[in-house]
Amino acid sequence: MKRSLISFLLVFWLFGTFLNVYVVGEDYPLPGGGYNNIGVKATLYIDLNITLVNTAPFPKFVIVNPYYNYIIYRENGEILSEIENVSYITPTLNTLNYFPGFWINPHETLKIEVMVKKDNVISLPLKEYKSAFPHSILISYPNTTSVVYYVNTVEDVQNFFYGTVYPQLLLTPRYYFNVQSSFFGRDGDVKILKYEGEVTLLLQNVPDKYGLFKTLFAVGLPAIFEDANHYGFTPEYTMKYSEYVHEFLPSFLNVKQEFKTQNVSEKKFNLYSLSSKLLSGKEIENTKQPKTKLESFDYPVWIVWLGSTPLEIKYYVSWNNSEKVNTIGRQKEEALRFILDRRNPE
Repeated sequence: MKRSLISFLLVFWLFGTFLNVYVVGEDYPLPGGGYNNIGVKATLYIDLNITLVNTAPFPKFVIVNPYYNYIIYRENGEILSEIENVSYITPTLNTLNYFPGFWINPHETLKIEVMVKKDNVISLPLKEYKSAFPHSILISYPNTTSVVYYVNTVEDVQNFFYGTVYPQLLLTPRYYFNVQSSFFGRDGDVKILKYEGEVTLLLQNVPDKYGLFKTLFAVGLPAIFEDANHYGFTPEYTMKYSEYVHEFLPSFLNVKQEFKTQNVSEKKFNLYSLSSKLLSGKEIENTKQPKTKLESFDYPVWIVWLGSTPLEIKYYVSWNNSEKVNTIGRQKEEALRFILDRRNPE
């Protein structure tokens, strides 16, 4: 009797295992699932240590952005408080007027670690890979051991070939941080003394579970910090944007140069577009001639050959400008000074 029961349980377990294998089947219509039309997904992680000082003779309550995680340290390294996506809040310490945040005492200096963790990442939308290929593609994983690649063909008698694959730039700088607007610009008493940290870009070839499909593309620096040092790029970036546009692409495609970089000294630099409108559609005024001319906005570019193994691109940022902290009020620096070098400036 016991042996029959054991046999039944064993057969049931094997059948359940077979079912589990079967139900893991997935279809990847391209695009879909948070990736672009060649199956690449990009996420961004930020981890910064920001030093704050309160120059006022009374305490201030600093409101935090609940999207980030915060650890508040005193100067001696003592952890004063932790705020993790506002999941763990001590009302008497970490709320005021129902806003999440922390207190900073008169003339106190605090170090704040601001980070994005894996449970709350920053998704970066990638551009679609442009091609004259008119057919739709479906990748299907019916079980854990096989893959089906299906091309929905359409009647096209005219073309024998659709060109070649080359590393198109699918990601340009997406986020632009400066001390005045992104860090602390609403209170003249609470100052940013310095910050330093690490930025990580994670690239994944989502449908490529078994390493069968390769992708070739280029990505640029995802986030820029105004007036800060950008260094320690890992892996080493392939080239600068100007090299990519003026040298690499014309050489790779054997075409005449038709690409131009934007001259910051002549036009307004806009991260999202080159028009005179913001994303909201509001008109913006032309800025004055910067004191320090930046002939062209240049940033690192990586040429990526991606398989099933994700690629991490890391770099460091640092800003220490305590001499520019004004107790009366701070003004925006007109010159954009970027140190985007292959070498560590230190």
